Amino acid sequence: MKKKTKNSKFKKSKRFNDRDLSWTTLNKEDYSECKFMNSIIGKKNLDNKNFRKINAFKTNFSQSSLRNCNFKASNLKFSNFSFCNLTDSDFTGSKLFLTNFYGANLTNCIFKGINFKKSNFKNSILHNTKFISCNIKNAKNLILT
Repeated sequence: MKKKTKNSKFKKSKRFNDRDLSWTTLNKEDYSECKFMNSIIGKKNLDNKNFRKINAFKTNFSQSSLRNCNFKASNLKFSNFSFCNLTDSDFTGSKLFLTNFYGANLTNCIFKGINFKKSNFKNSILHNTKFISCNIKNAKNLILT
């Protein structure tokens, strides 16, 4: 019989796949490397959280406050950030294929080394947002002035 280790229990607690988390309290500060695939996290206050290297494929964050969050090197393909407040968040090296930022506040955000294939930025606030070494020609409704 295989003995359970402390690490195996911790890894299992980092999976939030296929769940509606909109009515739960996500009160930890560090969610790095967690899996939120195909989950609903909408209408939450998640300011100052560490989401580094998360897998949030097809996850709905809509109408959440995600100010000053770390999304570095995360898989955010097909995710929905519509009407989110993402002020001061960092998306360096994240995968943003068909990611929806419709009506999101992206003030002071950092996007570095990203290919925005078909991501939607319609009605987004992009004040002082930094796009460093990004491929933005494939983004939808991304208008930089």
